[in-house]
Amino acid sequence: MKNIFFACTLFLSGLCYSQIIFEEGYIINKDGEKTICLIKNYEWKSNPSQLEYKIGENNSVSTIQTSEIKEFSVNNILYISADVLIDRSSKNINSLSTSSNFNHKTETLLLKILVDGPTSLYRFYDGSVLRFYYKKRDEETFHQLDYKEYLKEGKYILKNEEFKRQLKKEFSDNNKITENDIDKLSYQENDLRKIFLAYNNIAVDTSAKNNNLHLHVKPGVGFSKYTISPPVDNTAIGTRKNSSIMLRIAFELEYVLNFNKGKWAVFTEPSFQTVNHKIEDYNRRNFEVKYASLQIPLGVKHNMFINSKSKIYISGALYSDIPLNSNFFIDGQVSGKIINKLYHTFAIGYNYDKFGVEIKYGVTPYFSTSYYGQLSNLEMNGLNLSLNYKLF
Repeated sequence: MKNIFFACTLFLSGLCYSQIIFEEGYIINKDGEKTICLIKNYEWKSNPSQLEYKIGENNSVSTIQTSEIKEFSVNNILYISADVLIDRSSKNINSLSTSSNFNHKTETLLLKILVDGPTSLYRFYDGSVLRFYYKKRDEETFHQLDYKEYLKEGKYILKNEEFKRQLKKEFSDNNKITENDIDKLSYQENDLRKIFLAYNNIAVDTSAKNNNLHLHVKPGVGFSKYTISPPVDNTAIGTRKNSSIMLRIAFELEYVLNFNKGKWAVFTEPSFQTVNHKIEDYNRRNFEVKYASLQIPLGVKHNMFINSKSKIYISGALYSDIPLNSNFFIDGQVSGKIINKLYHTFAIGYNYDKFGVEIKYGVTPYFSTSYYGQLSNLEMNGLNLSLNYKLF
């Protein structure tokens, strides 16, 4: 069963890229030639190295390297090519510079426009280096917002936040933005985007606020097993097995990440579950498992959209299983305890609008004890079936 589950997971993950669609856009090459086309929109987190496009819906797919592109746009996403100064100092703790000085070099880079206004904000990110730029509408020059982390005395990580001085100078003509506002900034897209919107007097659309955050209620049932092994010196007694329904209730808090068309999300799913196993008259002895626990996971989810209302998803998580009972394994004379442990779980689910169903592997307990009531094994390897309702 476990191998089948993993095989289905891998199969579905192989379908992920087919769910990203071609959308209307244009490409301007280095010669200034503009092509109206359909571009496969990945809502790139890092700068794309190439584009997939086609002239019409029924035409074949072509690719073009972004190094050959002067500008392209798809679904309100705009990238432009520009000659800029860039400092490529690493943020990797093992590669930090010992100097606070910037080492600027001229490169031709593809910049994503984040705020379009009298003073526009741009971003460059290649997966390892993140830099922001600004440019005034009546100027040709792109200015890097300078930021650098460096090592002092071999053990202290310090920051050269020159970008704050730059912004204080550039925004000095706007009395709505104070120096304190700028001092609070971090060198991150959200912070910089907000303050550039404010400087350009561009209203922030709050209608989509918290659209990335979702809460689901998920009642479910699992199929738990309990096995008692006979005494090793008594072959007359056979192994006794028992199966019971485990009840489970969970609340999933999901945050959809702002790239790749909402296909990736992080989540936590605190859940309560309980099961009771009883085995009576096993060689004139009675055994019982009373189990209840709180599970607190942290995981990643990959969504594969079928249309605007329905999707298939796969997820994986690590979680802590926290027992709530004091005694679990009871044979009338001996009781045992279970300690908190870390486990992993995988799931496949389907959602239509606010409703869904999910099969999860790795949350349902399998108990094993010796004939004398001593715990010999506890695994989380059963299946759990749950329904899903989206509250928001």
